[in-house]
Amino acid sequence: MPQPTSTINLKGKRLDAISEHVDIADVVSRINGHIEQSLGGNGNGSYTYVIGNNGLGKSRILRELELSYADSTDDRVSSILCITNALYDRFDIGRNNQKIKYLGARNASNAVFHTAIDRALARYILMGIAETRRFIVRFSQAVGVEVSMKMPGVLRPDRKTLTEHVDRRKLKDVSVAQRLGSENLSIIKDLLHTTVKFKDVTKAKAAALLAFIDLNPEVVVQVKKKAHKLEYPFSELSSGEKNRILTAAKLLSHARNRCLILLDEPETSLHVHWQRTFHSSLVQMLNGISHFHVVVATHSPIIVSECSRLADVEVVVINDIEDAKTDSAIPPLTSEFSKASKIESYDGVMLDMFKIAPKNTKSIYERVTDILMDAVDGKLDSTEAKPRLRALLSTDGITKVNKNLILRALNVVSDSQFKALRDEIPG
Repeated sequence: MPQPTSTINLKGKRLDAISEHVDIADVVSRINGHIEQSLGGNGNGSYTYVIGNNGLGKSRILRELELSYADSTDDRVSSILCITNALYDRFDIGRNNQKIKYLGARNASNAVFHTAIDRALARYILMGIAETRRFIVRFSQAVGVEVSMKMPGVLRPDRKTLTEHVDRRKLKDVSVAQRLGSENLSIIKDLLHTTVKFKDVTKAKAAALLAFIDLNPEVVVQVKKKAHKLEYPFSELSSGEKNRILTAAKLLSHARNRCLILLDEPETSLHVHWQRTFHSSLVQMLNGISHFHVVVATHSPIIVSECSRLADVEVVVINDIEDAKTDSAIPPLTSEFSKASKIESYDGVMLDMFKIAPKNTKSIYERVTDILMDAVDGKLDSTEAKPRLRALLSTDGITKVNKNLILRALNVVSDSQFKALRDEIPG
C-alpha cells in the first residue's frame, strides 16, 4: 500500500513523516523494525515513545509487541519486561512463557490491598539485592529515598510460630522449616521482630527473605525521604510517589542485556517535575546494559518534549480519523513516526501531536509564519499551503486572535497578487 507523506512542522523546519490510515498491526510492524535495529546494532539501547489520546490502542500495541517476541524463536531477546502500575492493562499474562516478566498488579488477586503491594515491592528490591549489592545504591539514587521493611512479628506479636505468619496454603503439607531450609530459617528467626534496612541486607539474607516472602507473610515497607528524618509507611505515600518507587524497583531488578522493556503509562499520578526528568532517570537506570529497546506508551506531552535531551528517541503519534464510520472498538488510525530531536518545545508537542493550543502559545503564530515563508520561497504553492492553514483552524483552544491571523494568511496565499510578489523576490 502506498504511504502518503504528511508534514509535521517542528522546530521551525518541515519534517516529513509517514502518515497513513493504519491498524495496530501496521504500527507494531514499524516499531518491530526499530527494535530489530537495537538488537543488532552497536550495543547501545534505544527508545520509542507512543503518544496519543485515550482509546486509540497504545496499550494494545504494547501487548502485540510482547506477544510478537514471546512467540518468536529469536534468542536475541532474553526477556520481555511488561511494566505497569495500573490495575488495568492489556498485557498477556495467561501464557507460560519464560521470556515474559509481567511486573504489574494483575498477577495477584488482592493487589489492591496495601499488604500485597508492599510485599511485591519488597520482593523486587530483594531480587535486585540477590543479583548485586549495588542494586540498592542505584535504587536509592534513582528515587531519592531509603527503604526498609518490617517483618510480621512487629505487627502481630501474639503470633508465636512462623506458621501463624504465613499463608498456610503456600506450604502444601510441609512445615515452614522444611520449606525454608535450616539456614534460611535461622536468618528469618533473627529478622522476624526487627526492622530490616535494605542497605544492610546481604545476598544470603536477601535469598532467605525472598523464600519467606513467597509464603505471603505480612510485610510493611517503610520509606525515608532524604529531605526528612522521619520514616513513612509506603502505603501512606502519594500515588505518584508509589508509582515512581515501584517503577524503579521493577526496572532495576529485572533489566538485563538484550531485554525488551514495555512501559505502560509511567506518568500516572507523577508530578510535572518527575515527568520532566522521567527520560533522564530511565537512561540512568539502564546505564550498563546493552542491546535493549524501551517502548513507552504515554499521554504526557511533558515526557515526550523532554525525552530528546539525552538521546535521539523515536516518537510515534497515534491519532484517530475524524468522522470515520466503523464498528470496531478501535477507530481507524493515522500514525506519524518522527525523531524527538526535532521537537522544539512543550507547546510544539501539544500543537503537533494533540492539536491543542495551550494558553498564550506562540506556536500558532510560528506555524503560520513558517507556511507563509515556505510559500514565498516557492517550497509550497497555494494548493499545499491552504490545507495546512485550514488544519490550524481546527486546533482545540485556539484564540480568536489566532483564528483571524490564519484567515488573513489564507487570504494572502489565495490572492493572485501573492504569486507576483513571490516572483519578484530574487533567488
